[in-house]
Amino acid sequence: MFILSDELKKFRLHAVDGIMGKCKDVLIQETTWTIRFFVVEIGPWLFGKRVLISPVAFGKADWPVAFGKADWKDMQIYTDLNCDQIRSAPNLDENKPVSRILEKRYHNHYDWPEYWTGGELWGGFRYPGELGGSGITKMDQNRFDIENESELEEEVEAKEIPPLRSIQEIIGYRVHAKDGEIGHIEGFMIDTNSWTLRYCIVDTRNWLLGKLVLISPHWLTNVDWFQKSAMFALNREEIQLSPKYDPAEPFTREDEIRLYDHYGRPFYWVS
Repeated sequence: MFILSDELKKFRLHAVDGIMGKCKDVLIQETTWTIRFFVVEIGPWLFGKRVLISPVAFGKADWPVAFGKADWKDMQIYTDLNCDQIRSAPNLDENKPVSRILEKRYHNHYDWPEYWTGGELWGGFRYPGELGGSGITKMDQNRFDIENESELEEEVEAKEIPPLRSIQEIIGYRVHAKDGEIGHIEGFMIDTNSWTLRYCIVDTRNWLLGKLVLISPHWLTNVDWFQKSAMFALNREEIQLSPKYDPAEPFTREDEIRLYDHYGRPFYWVS
């Protein structure tokens, strides 16, 4: 199922023993374009505190709601966490980037397996619900000890592991084809099975009289975070002739096939 990025702030997240809070933002891993955390403002018992909640918490909760443990119509997501766990979660300083060190603190706190170990999108799995229900524990993984933060800092620096990015930061970036600028990123279409940013919604109104088109972020060749621009391995004519996207209409597998056929790209769902 797909949802639009501008719908994310409408979602409320639930603990098993009450309402957790409201989604304020999501953080993505730029190398995979996957949502790694929801930024949640919790309340009413800790009004104003913001914490990180991974989609791993969505997939193993025993709620009478279909996967991904969500009521999409009413914008509700249900987790397997309780209010005490959330209350005692590490504090989030929104003025600082979310580094691998903070990620490990959260994974330790909630006893989540590491998504960055293994060859798939979510550790050894394709979906966060599989990782959450895998039975892997901190002991199994011999995971991070807070006392070893200095060693971890050296590892992060040596491997040049980038911090997570806010999805709000990227919306509005200028879009460049191989032969020139073509528009800007208006938003994203999100796959709620893998919690991946499946498509960039690109507004080309300065060139194509308001036409919206979809382009996979996996076709990017470079994102310049300083210049706020995104370069795709496509030319302007390809984008100009691509199928028009209408957010008011359902987006189906047939639409995806038509889009991938136009760009001559292999279907992501086949592999």
